[in-house]
Amino acid sequence: MNNAYIENGYVICKALGDAMNGKVNSIEKCERKEDVECRLKFLKAHNLLTFYDFVIDKNDVEFYLGKDKSKLFSDKVKKAVFKQLKLEMMSDAISNSLGEQGINHLILKGTTLKKFYPENIVRTSTDIDFYVDENDLALVDKTLKNLGFSFERIYNECDYNYIKEPRYYVEIHTSMEGFSREQKEVLKGLAHAAWSTEQPKSQLSDNDTYIYLVFHLYKHFVIAGAGVRMLLDMYLVRKSRALDFSYITPVLKKLGVDGFEEVVSKICRVLFENEKADDDIKDVIAFIFDSGAFGKSSSSMYLSKINTEQTQITQAKRKSVAYGLGFEAMKERYPVLKKHPVLYPFSFVYRFFYGVLHRRDVLESELKKQTCVSKARVSEYEEILIKARIKKKT
Repeated sequence: MNNAYIENGYVICKALGDAMNGKVNSIEKCERKEDVECRLKFLKAHNLLTFYDFVIDKNDVEFYLGKDKSKLFSDKVKKAVFKQLKLEMMSDAISNSLGEQGINHLILKGTTLKKFYPENIVRTSTDIDFYVDENDLALVDKTLKNLGFSFERIYNECDYNYIKEPRYYVEIHTSMEGFSREQKEVLKGLAHAAWSTEQPKSQLSDNDTYIYLVFHLYKHFVIAGAGVRMLLDMYLVRKSRALDFSYITPVLKKLGVDGFEEVVSKICRVLFENEKADDDIKDVIAFIFDSGAFGKSSSSMYLSKINTEQTQITQAKRKSVAYGLGFEAMKERYPVLKKHPVLYPFSFVYRFFYGVLHRRDVLESELKKQTCVSKARVSEYEEILIKARIKKKT
């Protein structure tokens, strides 16, 4: 991630903040082709393509990348908006069908967040998420299949994925997320609170929406990073509603994310309100910019897992190569056998004399290629988690 990408990320976020806060949205012109490319890359990485008109001048795109490229992105924006409208209609249809069957459910994230955005802004979604009670799964399955959906797979034993062409994806969750049992129970309580009130039972209250969004951001951040769109969701809920923090803060403390919420609230003010940032905040923002919409394999927890698995593989491979005389083991030791297996018998002679003379680790060079992540990089992201006031996984 180069400096130009980070610089243009700040430009984009400032423009988004102006648009969200009703300010005159004067788009900062691109001074070079790299600026245009960075902004387009940033929008795609963070699922913000429908904000294209607010953060980049089409004339700049035409000037630096040509009219065809400009038209391509304009068409992508139109398609994204149209797709979102269809998604919202499908979400309503599913919710109505579940309601008719007497099934308690919640629409999570996605389409429910449009009410927090300005009318001229389209907040896109990639799928439709529902939370239901596990006891209602059979009836939910029947309802979705009656609407033309087919079951695809189960993920993490609590997420049931369905699909309907053209490209409608529905995730049915029987858990409201959470790493620990306590976190799961607290979040589950938010759902049951919604079902016991007079408000629309398919949606969380504004206070609980904010709590859920903070935790969802935290979950992504810890596992693999999180992007700007999740921050924008959280920022707009907090900005556009009179939230009751005498209720919210104790719940965040129970979830263990109150410190994290303070940090990301500060980040939102830096990005969308142009507040000054200290070095620690800038480091966390750089991590967010690099993560993309839903993160990637760049957080300390994920990297540590890779390193652990790699160490196990390495130890097993060392043993098999050091003591194994079979063709597969010898092929690992002498890659030339992959192309010329006929040399297999001669490899024993070579191994004996070369091993006696040099006694070196035959895997050393190969392991250097296979090492996924350095300890320094894991440490770097552990520092990011500390700066974001995130505790170890609970």
